[in-house]
Amino acid sequence: IVGGIIFTPPFLAISSIRLNPACRPFLFASVWTLILWLREWLFTGFPWNLTGYTLAFSDELIQTASIGGTYLLSLVAVLSYSVFGVVSRKSLLPSIVIMIFCFIIMWSGGYWRITNADFSKSDTVVRLVQPSIPQIMKWNRATREQNFIEYIALSNEEAKKVPDIIVWGETASPFV
Repeated sequence: IVGGIIFTPPFLAISSIRLNPACRPFLFASVWTLILWLREWLFTGFPWNLTGYTLAFSDELIQTASIGGTYLLSLVAVLSYSVFGVVSRKSLLPSIVIMIFCFIIMWSGGYWRITNADFSKSDTVVRLVQPSIPQIMKWNRATREQNFIEYIALSNEEAKKVPDIIVWGETASPFV
């Protein structure tokens, strides 16, 4: 229901605008991505269920996220998926060719980035702390001190090497 409320008005407005059919996918994808961005900032603060996640099957394609984040991936994904639904038959072939060309460029750039990456070993020791605390207990005021003590205990556990960096999850201290 919320998705319908958020997405319907802008797309009704777009459908009433007279545009060259070849421009419709670009406008549609741009508005879709803008709405995703606004949804995350206004309602949750977290980029959940972005359309760009659909490109995660390919390590090469998702390297584009290093340039414009998951929102750029979402823009490209929605643009490529919408080509088939919003262009006329006359402009379908050129639109498909453009999208294939875009994916070839993205894949090639990602391939180049991966093959030229420096994966040399680091001496930095990182400890990731993620205790098994049920979600309902993370937000319970009665258990917050116990949860915090659990994070500290896991952070201070002995190890073969002393960690240089200790990373806690985003809900480690929800009451700070």
